[in-house]
Amino acid sequence: MSSAANIGTGFPFDCIFASEECPNEHIKFWLYKNATQGEPLLLDALNFSAIALEPRWPLKILIHGFNGNQHASPNQESRPILLHTQQAYVISMDYCRLTRFPCYYPSATANARVVARCLTQLIDQLIASGIYLASDLHLIGFSLGAQIAGLSVNFVKQRLQRITGIRNCNHFRAPLYYAESIGSERGFWSYNCGEWLECVMQQCRRYADVPHTPMGYFVSK
Repeated sequence: MSSAANIGTGFPFDCIFASEECPNEHIKFWLYKNATQGEPLLLDALNFSAIALEPRWPLKILIHGFNGNQHASPNQESRPILLHTQQAYVISMDYCRLTRFPCYYPSATANARVVARCLTQLIDQLIASGIYLASDLHLIGFSLGAQIAGLSVNFVKQRLQRITGIRNCNHFRAPLYYAESIGSERGFWSYNCGEWLECVMQQCRRYADVPHTPMGYFVSK
């Protein structure tokens, strides 16, 4: 049985609604390691016996947005720098068939919940199999992927300690800023502007003496 159904007759585009079953043929998880970046491993969300994750480094799960794929934002910006500078593994999700342009509403937004459910299944299996602790996992989602990251933490059996939603400025530059924050020696330092109206009126400098915090990957928890 197919895990997706075409939208009703008369709709002008080839948009589909994913059936709520996991694993799902339209949702894939690709494992990347620094030494084998060009040869990612397609994971079976229900069976991890074949994967070798030694040493046991933290795992970053990257979640693309609308009309994306495993190579689109935040993958193209963050995956290379994460693997190069951090002792970590990366899983890049790919659910491109469920979020193709121009099928944002209602199909892509409806499919986001299914994607989150299948991501949750993967996370729960990683933890249940003893491969990872919940504290070792970090979800990084861009745009619609940020919404999926937020949805998934409502479903997981063990609470995750960190998710990142990339959306805090120019929409398509946000992944670039986040990726640069990973490898930057200086970082992006920020401070509380006080209130929205002061920000609009460009009065933030009056708060320049308050404690600063780095923006992006190394933000204070």
